[in-house]
Amino acid sequence: MNSTLRYIYDEATAFRTIADMATAVEADADSADVALDRLVKHNGGYKDALGAQEYTVVIVVDDAPTPNADETYVLNIEAEDGTVIESVTVTGAGEYTRKLTDKQITAADADGNALRIAADVGGTGPALKYAAWLV
Repeated sequence: MNSTLRYIYDEATAFRTIADMATAVEADADSADVALDRLVKHNGGYKDALGAQEYTVVIVVDDAPTPNADETYVLNIEAEDGTVIESVTVTGAGEYTRKLTDKQITAADADGNALRIAADVGGTGPALKYAAWLV
């Protein structure tokens, strides 16, 4: 049996929810932070390590209009301290995914406990509508 459902979305791990998608991002803006779990009661080498080895950031773009042909949309996945881990150039509506490892996140911010998405929009009339989750 095949399923068209690839990810289960949870509001607790949403950078921007479906409700947020109704409001277009028209200027540079940060999403909500999504907390990362760390192993705090573990003895040995894994104490304070991130709770998972792989993470997936799923971005669903409803609209990325370019009425003036100069609009640009880049979504930067950032560590808690603002270090960019991955960038996603949005070219239109659709689903964009990025796989992140605990090593990438730790290299960007060794003691960070959250991720966020920083929208970098440009041009004459940007109006990006998106939702995003950490799954």
